[in-house]
Amino acid sequence: MISHEYKCIFVHQAKCAGTTILKTFGLSYWSHPDVDFMNAGVRGCNADYPGYFRFSCVRNPYDRFVSGWKYCHFTKYRTLLDVLRHMPMARIQSPDQRDPNFMLTEDFANIHVTQAQHERLLREDGKLGVDFLIRYERLQEDFNHVCDVIGKPRVILSRENTTWRQPYRTYFDRSPEARELLEHHFRRDFELFGYHY
Repeated sequence: MISHEYKCIFVHQAKCAGTTILKTFGLSYWSHPDVDFMNAGVRGCNADYPGYFRFSCVRNPYDRFVSGWKYCHFTKYRTLLDVLRHMPMARIQSPDQRDPNFMLTEDFANIHVTQAQHERLLREDGKLGVDFLIRYERLQEDFNHVCDVIGKPRVILSRENTTWRQPYRTYFDRSPEARELLEHHFRRDFELFGYHY
């Protein structure tokens, strides 16, 4: 998302409060062309916007995975271990995300379950392509900081697109193999963002 009013760019991560943040800018998903900006991540944009504040949100990979697993139609009826052993893959290079049936596809699940967070945030030179990372675990506090930096009035964040689930340890404590598979797949996210079990 890009906001010319507040001179900022938000790199939207799946299952990391993106819909909530878009709503504070008066945008709903797909309601405006500016929502698409950098939707594929920092590598997907050739345009340079000097002076624009870039930010994104990251989340503990365990918690994000469980949220995505329980959210996506393609995965929510499968066991945790089955999903981790057979991760959803991208089938179409550029799927039509505006298609109402897209939410039912493996491509949608790939974005919400399989894709690592660093894939959207690292530039080609391997450096972080944003100025600030909101931590999902302290969402309101970090978003307040973003508002202060860009000159946007602070707002109390709502909860959007929530998924009913138990705490992630409830699922992973039962399966050492699931934990090992997740830690292997998201190893770079753990290293870069300092998360742990």
